[in-house]
Amino acid sequence: MLLLVSEPVTAPEALRVRTHVETARFQAECGAQILHDAAQPLTAAGVPCQEKIYRKGDIVEQIGDVAEQLDCDEIVLPLPHGRIAMLLSRDVVRQVIRRAKGVPVVTIDAERVAEKAQGSWL
Repeated sequence: MLLLVSEPVTAPEALRVRTHVETARFQAECGAQILHDAAQPLTAAGVPCQEKIYRKGDIVEQIGDVAEQLDCDEIVLPLPHGRIAMLLSRDVVRQVIRRAKGVPVVTIDAERVAEKAQGSWL
């Protein structure tokens, strides 16, 4: 399963140009295309992508909720950013690892090597 989560657009500058409904529709259309594109190399490598799920909301909460609702065996994410990069962006991977309830989190490095998420990243 592939999951893409978009946070709701709340910036007044963006909402002056489009309504909430238009913005949500645009995000969903872009999300469907992103999921389609992400599935292509996986399918070509023999990894089946049966479901492509688009959700809107808090990224960390949605990842955990979807994994639990669909009874996933694992949540697979890229390795967390280095400590310096954390200053510039939201650290979703570490937050998911911290909050993961009953679903184990596996991280993948740039060479596609998987390993169980470690507490040292937290």
